[in-house]
Amino acid sequence: MSQSQDKQRAHDLAVRRLDQQHELDLRRLDDQQRMRDQRLARLREGFLSLVQALLKLEEVLDAMERPTRGTPADNTPSWKALLAEANLKTDQARAGLLLEKRGEPAIKQYVMLTRHLRVHLAEVDDVLLLQKASSPGLPDAVKTMRDHSATITKSIVEQIRQAQEALEILEAPISLDVTSQGDVKTGHTS
Repeated sequence: MSQSQDKQRAHDLAVRRLDQQHELDLRRLDDQQRMRDQRLARLREGFLSLVQALLKLEEVLDAMERPTRGTPADNTPSWKALLAEANLKTDQARAGLLLEKRGEPAIKQYVMLTRHLRVHLAEVDDVLLLQKASSPGLPDAVKTMRDHSATITKSIVEQIRQAQEALEILEAPISLDVTSQGDVKTGHTS
């Protein structure tokens, strides 16, 4: 065998190795994209239910405070019914979100929000009692109730923003990075 044939064989072997490595890299990238897309779909579904629940919590807040404004409750759902709807939405999202690192904090924050709502309910009850008694402490109680209501609303908006950010991070394209040695690594761009 001649030296040129040996060089040609070595070259052909090297090209086949590169082709195989390239094929493996593409398969790895396809797998990562498929898994990312499935994960993203699960998170999107979970966050959608959670955001629906958070929006329902805003309605709960309004329904809780309605009696303090002297607004009639004609044909409007009670805050308890609205809270039950919100909790049902959250229960639908809970399992899927708890399985994801980016989803678990969202569920914990929702639980904290419902605790704040219970405290807020006590504040609303205090305002109603003070209204009936025409108490001089009524303005302070109303201010406390409104401040807490604003804090809860701000928390709801922040939690929705965090869900949007979590999805944006996962929506980033997966890249192929070539190292200085010519090795290919796959990974998220963010």
